[in-house]
Amino acid sequence: MPTHPDFATLDRHVLRVAHGSLLDNPLDADPGSNVWIATIWPDRQQPGGWGRLIWDRHPSGRGWTIHPLTHLGDVIEFGADGATGFDRWYGFTIDAAPTSFSLVGPYAMPGEACDDGVRSVRTAAELVP
Repeated sequence: MPTHPDFATLDRHVLRVAHGSLLDNPLDADPGSNVWIATIWPDRQQPGGWGRLIWDRHPSGRGWTIHPLTHLGDVIEFGADGATGFDRWYGFTIDAAPTSFSLVGPYAMPGEACDDGVRSVRTAAELVP
């Protein structure tokens, strides 16, 4: 399950949003794969050390409803598990608008995305007069 070429390089990526639902996914999952998107955060009390809010699929089947507790700096996990293996794409949120959702990624591990996400929020806060 490869990553779409447009999302393979660590960079700022702008994904499309319509009516509160994310339409794009950086993973090119194999047919029949279990695909999801989640907001995740460090939580030592959870298995694996990460809390997770799985986003719902839009009732139409197109896209995922952005979880309302997702905020700037949060880590977003794109996942796909299929017959040929699994793939993950991690990024952190840098902007959300009615028609776009911007992330920096991909990161190999969620902790790296989390560290940079925290730094981005602190840097933005320092710039506010």
